[in-house]
Amino acid sequence: MTMAWLGWVGGGLIVLVGLAGLAAVVAPAFSGGAWSPTPMRVIRRLVHLTELRPGEALFDLGAGDGRVVCYVAGASEARVVGVELDPLKAALISSRIRRRGLDGRAEVVRASFFELDLREADVVFAYLSPASMERLRPKFEQELRSGARVATYRRPISGWTPWRREGELYVYRLPDSLSQRPQAGEPAAQASADSAAP
Repeated sequence: MTMAWLGWVGGGLIVLVGLAGLAAVVAPAFSGGAWSPTPMRVIRRLVHLTELRPGEALFDLGAGDGRVVCYVAGASEARVVGVELDPLKAALISSRIRRRGLDGRAEVVRASFFELDLREADVVFAYLSPASMERLRPKFEQELRSGARVATYRRPISGWTPWRREGELYVYRLPDSLSQRPQAGEPAAQASADSAAP
């Protein structure tokens, strides 16, 4: 009887661990996209294409394993903030930051990027699902200041015009990249004419 009971408990634990692992992979798809690492060749171009300057802040939304956070913090004099909701990934990023001696230049914030205030960001990087990018667009428009840059990999922002593009890396600069939209109560033709005027 005892051996049978241990078999049930052991089997139950294996099932629970399997379900937890599955949840860790599937759950992010509902909050921002299943994790897929950004290639290093893209990350290397990110600093150059966004014109990231010393003292600026880059926010990596959905920081995953921290490769963007650690590379950018090591290759620039910018402050880098990784935003990661998954507690295991956030702990991994924190560990990588400490091991590489990047404390004070890089940090991880365990939060939902949909809820985090982005007003401190000079550059935002995101490799997220198209649905997440669409949901973030109004947040970018409301919270990012003039001159801020948004870089996305493989996911162009609908309605925005890239300031720069290299392969599948899109860089937008606010307000230049925003589509020209009429103000409330203003006809669309008038808004287009006004935006074309010197």
